[in-house]
Order: sequence, then structure tokens, then C-alpha cells
Amino acid sequence: SYEISGTAVMTCTDDVFLGDQPECIRYAKFHNGESTVVEADSADVKLTCTFTSDDNESPVITWKFRNVAFTDEQNALVDNLSGSVYNKLYGKIYALAGKVTYDDMGKYTCINTLGDDVKEGYITLYVREITSTPNVRFDIADVAQTFTCVAKGDEITSVTWTTLAGTNSASVNEAGSYDEDIFTWTSTLTATMKEDKVYTCTVVYTDPPETKTAEYSFNMIDVTMSGVLAAQKGTAMVTLTCNFEVDPTDDPTIIGIVWKKDNVAFTSAQTAETSFGDNCGYIQRNRYVIATVDVADTGVYTCTATYSNGVVASTASLSYYTRDIEPTKTYHVKQGQEAVLSCSVMGDETSVFQFTTSSDVEIESGNGMVVAMGTFSSAVQAGTLTIATTSKTDHDGPRKCKADWAANSPAGLTVNIGLKIYVVGGLTDDSALAKDPGSSHIFTCSFESGASTVKWTRSDDVITTGASSVAVASTTSTYTIAALVPTDSGVYACEVSYLADGVFHKFEGDNEKSLTVRGVTAATTFYVAEEATTFTLTCIFYGDEMNTPEWFKGTDTTALATATNSYAFTPGTFDAAKNHLESTLEILTIEAADAAAYKCKTTYISDSEATESIMTIVVLKNEGITSSDSTAAPDDEVILTCTHTAAAPDKSVTVTWTKASSAQTEGVTIGSTTTSLYTIATASPPIDNAALVCSVTFEDYNAILSSSFTQYVRDIAASRPETITVEGQATATLTCIFRGDDLGATVWTKGAAAIVDGGDYGVNAGTYASFVRTDTLVIKSVAKAEAGDYKCTASYTDGSVVTAVTQSISVLAVSTLASNDDTITTSESFTLTCTYTYLADITITVAWTHDNAPVTAGVTADGNTISLLTVTSATFEDNGVYACTVTFGAYGAAAAAEVTQYVRYLEGVSANHGVEDSNKAITCTFYGDSLGATVWSFDGGNLADGDEYGISTSSPTTSKRIDVLNVKNLAADNDGTYTCTAVYSADSSSKNKELKLDVYTVALTNTDSQTIDSDSSFTLTCTYSALTDSVDVSWMKGDSLSVTDGITAPSTTSSVLTVASADEDDNGQYMCQVKFGDYGTVEKLIDQYVRYQTPSATVYGVAGEDYDLICVFYGDALGATTWTKGGSAVTTGGRITVTAGTMSLVTMKRTDTLTTTVLVSDDAGTYICSATYTDGIVTKTSTQTLAITTQSLTVTLARTPTIVAVDSAVEVIFTCTWAEVTLDAGPCPTHGHGTARPTPLQAPQPPLQRRPLHLQQASKITLILCASSPSGHTETFPPPPLSRSGI
Repeated sequence: SYEISGTAVMTCTDDVFLGDQPECIRYAKFHNGESTVVEADSADVKLTCTFTSDDNESPVITWKFRNVAFTDEQNALVDNLSGSVYNKLYGKIYALAGKVTYDDMGKYTCINTLGDDVKEGYITLYVREITSTPNVRFDIADVAQTFTCVAKGDEITSVTWTTLAGTNSASVNEAGSYDEDIFTWTSTLTATMKEDKVYTCTVVYTDPPETKTAEYSFNMIDVTMSGVLAAQKGTAMVTLTCNFEVDPTDDPTIIGIVWKKDNVAFTSAQTAETSFGDNCGYIQRNRYVIATVDVADTGVYTCTATYSNGVVASTASLSYYTRDIEPTKTYHVKQGQEAVLSCSVMGDETSVFQFTTSSDVEIESGNGMVVAMGTFSSAVQAGTLTIATTSKTDHDGPRKCKADWAANSPAGLTVNIGLKIYVVGGLTDDSALAKDPGSSHIFTCSFESGASTVKWTRSDDVITTGASSVAVASTTSTYTIAALVPTDSGVYACEVSYLADGVFHKFEGDNEKSLTVRGVTAATTFYVAEEATTFTLTCIFYGDEMNTPEWFKGTDTTALATATNSYAFTPGTFDAAKNHLESTLEILTIEAADAAAYKCKTTYISDSEATESIMTIVVLKNEGITSSDSTAAPDDEVILTCTHTAAAPDKSVTVTWTKASSAQTEGVTIGSTTTSLYTIATASPPIDNAALVCSVTFEDYNAILSSSFTQYVRDIAASRPETITVEGQATATLTCIFRGDDLGATVWTKGAAAIVDGGDYGVNAGTYASFVRTDTLVIKSVAKAEAGDYKCTASYTDGSVVTAVTQSISVLAVSTLASNDDTITTSESFTLTCTYTYLADITITVAWTHDNAPVTAGVTADGNTISLLTVTSATFEDNGVYACTVTFGAYGAAAAAEVTQYVRYLEGVSANHGVEDSNKAITCTFYGDSLGATVWSFDGGNLADGDEYGISTSSPTTSKRIDVLNVKNLAADNDGTYTCTAVYSADSSSKNKELKLDVYTVALTNTDSQTIDSDSSFTLTCTYSALTDSVDVSWMKGDSLSVTDGITAPSTTSSVLTVASADEDDNGQYMCQVKFGDYGTVEKLIDQYVRYQTPSATVYGVAGEDYDLICVFYGDALGATTWTKGGSAVTTGGRITVTAGTMSLVTMKRTDTLTTTVLVSDDAGTYICSATYTDGIVTKTSTQTLAITTQSLTVTLARTPTIVAVDSAVEVIFTCTWAEVTLDAGPCPTHGHGTARPTPLQAPQPPLQRRPLHLQQASKITLILCASSPSGHTETFPPPPLSRSGI
């Protein structure tokens, strides 16, 4: 806005809201400054934006919050400022909804937009609030805790922490940091808490000063356990209690309790037995009740509580013990042996643990007794009472084991321990230690009466049943062996048990007897399947100690080596305890050669008596398959025999047959105990060519022994006895199929002649697979000559020759296609005859084509083998290739027979038209058979290919040739008659044709002079050839300027253009354009010169600036321009530069320049430029008077210089405002070649942009270049530097 009072320009103050000056600067601002501070939860907070306007303006007021445009909900809360409007000052109020919160804090912007002019004001709203995180914390002791104090709003002066008395180790970040993006100041305190404590965070805001505080409390959580620490086994209703600290009036609450025993979580059954007890102040109880305690209940019990604030309390634990002592027991000890009495007590550690007599007297170490009570460990304490050598006096005499605990415990525990002493006599037998097989032997065992069980052992193996017998009396037991065998060798002993507890007693010395019976493993025959992995022969020698045994195979007298590739021999070692030696011979892989008798042999050391045993191996094997005829003929009987080893005595053998992996049962019979037969009654090549497998399974042996054999059934067959095919089809294929074993190469013959691969034949040898080989003979292109009989022959590897049945090929074909006269002229007739093969019982159809197009007219049949096509009154269109295609029913169509028919004819256009300077093609088309070269002539003379004429020939079909004569750059002398002539090669007859060519021309002339002076007249005449149809004439000047004035109505042969009083703009090139209908367009050009020069004038230059004097000449070419001043020549030098222009061939204009830099007063004067046209007759002169002037201008500033600070990324707009004025008398200084500047001049011009404007964002700048006023301060042009213009 601006206001003018008379000629005085009013100024405005910046503080327009409080002042009383008229409003003249558009703006928008918040009247309560750049920021405001409110408390959180404040209500009725309003922001007021004032802005300027004018009665004729309609500014748009928009709002942003944190640089984001207001939402619809926010805009709904904006209203106009109530009250009167002062000095065109308006306002908008944004009333925040409800109570302000942290989310309302930020920068608010009010935008005043009028067209492209945008003004903004902003205010930052701070919402003060202090928050604590957390304000109350529940946790366990000795854990580091962190408290966070967050002050929201504007900046603060200080943050301090204070605490009530108490013990803690704290690290306080009092300084904190202010985050401008989120308007918060954060400070933290970290402390390792020992007890309940309260902290206070005090925040002091800066402007306006304000103090806010927040409190932080720490409440320590603890848990304890109570209950019975120990109880005797069997005690009922033992209770363990877990006590949790809680605050019944405040959070957190207990949300979960976990019980564990020995660090293992309770099972679901145990958890079900827990229950809450009563609350006692701040203690909440949870109880676990054990219904009846047992030893397994001993352990460490823990309970853990989880609180609603996520804190898990520390674990409280309690160790509970169930007390118990081993039950009463009695020990049985042989007289004279050591007796060890033991006692164990379970539970917590005892105060008394001892062995006592039956009268409760403590037994201490001494008198052959040792007491060791052990130490308490893992809820168990064990003690022993050891009597080194027992006697009868130790028998019975009850002893006790006693345990007792400290005060506050149940009564102690006592258990009785008995000791029984028994005496066992010796063991005797009735003969020497070594006895022969077959004799009897008796052992007798003596012992003290009272025994309940007697146990006999041989080499520590318990004797149960057998040929021997056991008799037991009150003090003796006998073991009788009626007939000794080698396995009776060993060490015999008897053991006695006096009670039902199963404890046996024996003497280690005279209670054992050794018995030796000499012998060896009995002779045995072993049946082993062939190819078994390994087989081991074991020979056991019994009796007294013997020498190392040896092994022999069959009748060999040389012992087998200890280890070879086939055998692994283990001699063995004599076992004195069991009186035997075990030797083995391992055969690594069973083969047929391993079937033999093997002998193991040794001698006794004491008397060199020899003993041996024979072991025989029978190898069970499948010996293979044989065939009665391995290469049978079809329908032959074939018997296959599978031979195998006989089975072991009383054992069976199973034989199965498979053919091509399929089980066979039909034809399978048993030949003998060693053979199985498979009979093929009638051999079939497709079925019985196969791999046969005979599988033999022996009873009691899992191995399946298989053998295989390939049976061949030879046969040969052709694919079909006869092939009927059609000539021209792609291929015909004959096939021979050989079955059985593989053969040599196949030989194909036709009649007696062998067929070789190549040419029209493809001999393909098949691949032998699955007992079949298929060979083929492919006739690649079937012709009539391929009809006949074919055979295929091949030889097997044993020399047998097989020949296939004869295969015949019948070929259906088109025999001939001929014309009765293949070369005729138009209007004559011709007949085509198609002859083909006849085959009864099939439908034969004949199709005719002419140049691949179907033909039906003129087609007739002549019997079963001939079809006729007759054409009468032939035209040139009947030239071409005719084909006859015969389809033989389902066998298909034969290859078409073709014949070319010629009908001679010459075609051409008699009347041809063209325009000058263009090319014209004249065409002659010849039909029929082959011709010689075409001869072209014009007005009796032959023409040749070259610069004037182009001669070409093309043959699109075999019966058509097109000859073209191209007449180049047509002119009037090309008008006339042309003739084309060609001779047929077959009979030297010729054809020719005359062709007329009309050529249309145009001429353009200047009726007057081509060079005239301005204000003279000239006439241009355009003449052209007459045309039956009217022509279209148009005039143009230069490249595109259409000329319509001065044109007389055109006649049939001419058009005239007249220009009167020509001036410099009439210089140029004129064109007459004539369009001859569809035949083409002709253009003619002519130059017209109108001589003219710049008129004399007075021009103005400004002192101190550069100035150009310009001299312009029009018309035809001139010589060099000369410049003079006051009669003296002026040339380039010093401050003067003379520049010669170039004549434009389009505008016929030349511009010459005399440039003076930094004009001074002496440069004023009269300058003359002159130049002479090249004809030497006419000279043109121009006089220019140069005047030097100065100009006074007034610049009135709209406001004083102002510094504005803005944030980055904000658009900055600079505006220069000035008073609109008029110029003083006299012209504004001219610019360039004397063109006056506009008034008032407001557009920016480059000369004044002399200093950079260092802006980070886009700017809009308006500069004053030329202005003046009737009065006021004046400055010399140009204006002062920009720094003085108030921006």
C-alpha cells in the first residue's frame, strides 16, 4: 500500500501496530511478540496475528504449525479479530482447543498473501511442564536405578537434584541438554539403592523465571521364607511359607509366584498344593504344605515373586530335611572272615551318631573293632563298624545304630543291627583230578547245619541241570557226574546260604576242586552258501594243558599258515580256569574251492597224547543255466536247466525263475535234487527274447544264489508287404524289424540291385535294444521310378542269414502335362493335357492352377487318366505357369506338373505429360516368351542410357517384361513421339509401340529495369505453356512471403506483377509458381534491386557512454563505405572503430557502423557515410549529426535501509518501492541506435546489475533504471550503487 499527499511522499515506521502513522507496507505479525509461554493444561489460549490490507485488496490469510499447513480442524478454530479496524489493520485469532499440552508447542506462522506478494509473521508457543520417569519405582536392593527428569517448554537456567537422608551411591547429570527440535531439557540420576528413598528434581526456567519440581520415590522389595527346617519321615502336614513385601494401598501388586526345589520348578501337582495365607501388614504369605514327608522331600526350596511393574523380587530360600535311618538288618559272615556293619542316617546334620550295644553303651574302636562314623554330606551321614576276624562269640549279640539331633528337634532315631556267624566245611571228591571220558565222578561238600540253600558252580558257572545230580543233607551236599565228557572240565565249588536273603558263603581254599576231562569238539559237517562273507570253524580242546594246535585242509600234511589272503588262523590260549583251549580258522570269502574236510590237531604237554577233530565244509552254490537252443526259431520248444548243489540232509531247496524281472510259474518243473527246468513250449520272438534268472534258496541259509542266462528267439519282419504312395510326397519309408541276438549290417536290394545310402535313398541302421533292431530305408523323394520290390537281408554273428519278405511300392503320379501350342498371340486359343496314373476303387480329383490361382473354366475329362484345360481367345493375362495336381483319394496329392504358356502382347500409355526440370518415365510392357533387348527411339533416332535418358528393364514374371525410358530434366525440346521395339527370340518376330510426351514450361522476365531507385516502378511477367485444364499461378517474395498486391488477372499463358513507388522493402528475390494440374509444379526466380540509403538525422549520445553511428544501404552490390566528419576522413583508430557490413542476398541490405567509445563533447558534429554501387554510376550518401547530452534524474527512496534476519530454507523477497513520477522536459537518454527508453521505465536492464546479490534462496528484485520528478534531490545518471538505494 502507498499513499501520496500532493507531491510529498509519506514514509512509514516499522512499529505500525503501536504507532499512528498511515499504513503503507504490507505485512503480517503477531502482536504479542515472537514467543509466548503458557503452563501445561492452560485453557483458553489464543494466538492473535495482525496484518495489513486496503479497501481494494482481498488478501488470503493462511496458517502453519511447525511448517505444516493447518488441518481442517485447526482452521475451524481461526476467527477474525473482534473490535474496530485501525489504520487498515486487521487480525485473526487462533483459539487452541481445550487445555494446551506438549503437542501444542511449536512455531505458528501467519501468512498474508496478495497475488505474488507474500508476507509472514510467526510466534513460538512454549508449554511448560516437568515430567518424571518413573515417579515411583519398586525394585530390589543393590540394583542400579535411573531416574529421568524431563522439562518441556522454553529454555531453563538450571536443574538440581536433592534427596532425603539415606544411604546411596549416586551419579547425577545435573547439566542435562536442551533439544530444540522437541523443546525438552533432559537430566538423569543413577543410584545403587540400599533402602527406600525420595529424590527431588528442581527446574528453573529462564524467561519469565519460574521454578518447577518433580519427586521420585524408590520403594525396596524383599522376600523371606519361614517354616519347619526338619522333620522325621512320615510326619504329616509340614508347611513352608514364603513372605512377600507389598503395599496394600499402592502398586505394584504380585502377579506371579514361582516355587522351585533344588532349582527345579514345581510340577503342576506341587503348584496345586500351594495357597495364599493371610496378609500381615505389608507382608503377603504363600504356603506350600507337604502332606506326609519322605526322604525325597529333602532339598532347598525357593520362591520368587513377579510384580506388576515388571520387577522380579530376589529369591528367598529355605533348606528342609526329612530325617530317616536305615531299617533293621542282619549280616551273615563266615567264621574267621571280616565283618563290616554299616549304618546310614538321612536329614540334617546330627549331634549324636554312634554304634551301641543292646544296652545302649557306645561301641568304640579297639579289641579288633574299628568304628568310623563318616562325615555329613548331601543330607546323608554313614558310619561303619568293622570286626577284623569274626568268631563264634560275635554270633547274634544285637547291636544298635543311634542318631540324635540338637534342640528344637524331634526325638532321635535308633535301629538294631544283627550279626550271624557260620562255619562251612571243605570240598572232597572220589578220584584224581584228571579222568577219562565216560567214567563217573562224585563231589562232596560239608557245612554247619542250618543251611537253607546249596549252590554248585563249575568255573564260576552255576550248575543247573544235566546228566549229573545234586543231593543235600543237613550238613553235606553231593554232586554226581555219571559219565564224564570233555565239557565237564573245570573248577568246582559249593556255596551255602543260611537265610532266604540269597547271600552264599564258601571257603576259597579247600572249598574248590579242579576236574580235567580230555577231549575235543566232535567231527561236524557245515553247509555254507557260496559267496558268504566269512565262515569260522571252531575247535575246542579239553583237559590238561596242551601244545599249540594246527589246522590242515583235506589230505594235506602241511599245516595251514596263520594268515593268508583266504584264511585267518587263531591258535588260541589254554584257559586253566576252564581247562580248555579254543582255536579258530576263519575263511574270509566262501568259494567253491573252499569245500573240503578241515582237521584241527594238538598234543597234551604232560604225556604227548594227540587228539584231533575233522570239520567238513559243503559249499552250497548255483551252478548256472543252460538252454536246449539258445538261438531258437519262432514256435520252437526250448528247455532251460538250472543246476545247483544238493541241500543238506533233511533240508529243502527252493528254486524260482524270472523272465525280464517277472516271476515265472508256468513251465517250471523239478528235474532232480540238483536241477530245475523251465520249458518254453512255443517260442515267441516278442515275448521269449529275454534275460532269465534262476534263484536258489537253501533252507536255514538266507543267501539267495542267482544265475542268469539270455534266451534269443530269432525272427525278422517287414513293416508292411506293400506300400502305395504318391509321387511328389516327401518320403516313403520301408522298415525291417529283427528280433533275437544282434546282427551285422543290413543290405537293402531292389530287384537284384543293391541300394547304397545317399542320393535319393537313406539307409538307416537301427540301434539294438531290448532284443530288437529296426532298420529303415527312406526314399527321400518318391518318383515313378521308385516303384518295385524291395528286400532287406542281414547275418547273425554265427553266420546265419535271414532275409525279410518282399516289400512292394506302387507310385501314383502325374505322367505328363503339355500344351498343344505354348506360344500364341492374343485372340488365339490353346489346350493343356494332363495325363496321370489310374488306380481302381479310389476317388481321383484333378485341380488346375494358373500362377497359383485356381482354374475351373475350360476344364474337361478324357477318360480315367486325362484332364484337359482349354482357353479360347487368349489375352495377355493368360500368360503364366499352369499346373495340374491330381489327388488319389486317401493316398494324397501328387506333386503338381507344370507348363508355361506364352501369349505375346505389347502394352504402353500413348499420351504422357511432364513439366520442365523434372523427370518423366515412359513404360512399355511385353508379354509372352523371351525377347531381345528393347530399342528406344525419338523422332527417328535411337536413344542410349546416359545423362539425358535412363533405360531400365525388369521381369516380374517369366512371361512379362517391363521396359522403362526415364527422360531426365525435361525441357521444351523433349516434347515429341517416342517408340519402343523388341524382337522375340524364338521366331525373330517383333513388336513396337509409339508413345507421345507433352512437356510444360515457364519463363519469368522483368519488363522494366532489374535495378531501380526507390520511388520508381517495375513490372515482372510470368509466361507458361497452355493446358486444356486451367493452371494455378502464385507469386512469392523471399522464402515464404506471399505476394497478392499488383497482380493482374492471369491468362491461359501468362501472369503480370507490377510494383509502383518501390521502397527499400521491395528489394528481394521474386518467384512465379505455376502448377499444371496433377502433372507437376514449375517455379521461376528473378532478383529485383531497389537502391536506398539511411536518411540524414540528428542523433543523441550521452557523455561517458559508447555510441554507434549506423549507415544502411539497400539494392545491388556496392563498393566500400567511406566516413567523413567536417570534410575529413574518419577511419579506425583510437576510440573509433569502423565496421564494414555484408550485403544480405535475401533482404538486399548492408549495415556499416562507426563506433565511438566513451563519448566526449568533441565527438559532436556532422558525420557523412557514402558508398558507390558496382556499376560505378550511382553513389549513395547519408548525413548524421551527433549531439552530446547529460541527463539529471531523481531517485526517491520508499523506506530507510533495513536488516532482516530469517531462518535458512525460507524464501526471501526483496522489494524496492518508489514513487511513480514523470520525466523533465527533454527526452530520456537514448540507448543503442537512438531508440528512446519507455517512461516510466520499470523493467530491469543488465547495465545496472553491477554487484552480486549473495542470496541462499530465490529472490524477486525490482530495480529503477530511469526516473525523474519536478523537484527533489537529484543525482547524476547513472543511478548510485545499489547499496544506497535502501535495500
